[in-house]
Amino acid sequence: MIRALYVDEDARRKVTRILEYARRPENFFEPGKTILIPGNNGNLQVHLNTYRCVFSYTECDGKLWRHLSISVPGGLFPNIFAGFTIAEMFGFTGWDQKSEVPPEDWICKPVPKDRCVVLAQALPDGVIP
Repeated sequence: MIRALYVDEDARRKVTRILEYARRPENFFEPGKTILIPGNNGNLQVHLNTYRCVFSYTECDGKLWRHLSISVPGGLFPNIFAGFTIAEMFGFTGWDQKSEVPPEDWICKPVPKDRCVVLAQALPDGVIP
């Protein structure tokens, strides 16, 4: 099955809205401290065609991380190129737009029980660009 990802102005606007909300320190996610998890916070969720994306800036292990989960319907995992393209839309850096392997500073892990892929990248010096 081919699952299309359209990166148009509407998609960019949706992502920008999430990023603007997520970047406010009061909206950072802190595991064990923040009551509402990002997946249950509509301000941190977006659907890009059939890709459901949840993004947050997450404070963990003394670092600030970009944190993104992507799922698709049907119990499958998202296409790796679509996933990395979506990650770039959310500010992830370092992918060469060709490789099926994430950059060394990305964490990329499928989570079968949640039927999603989770990506994370620490922000240098904890600064949001």
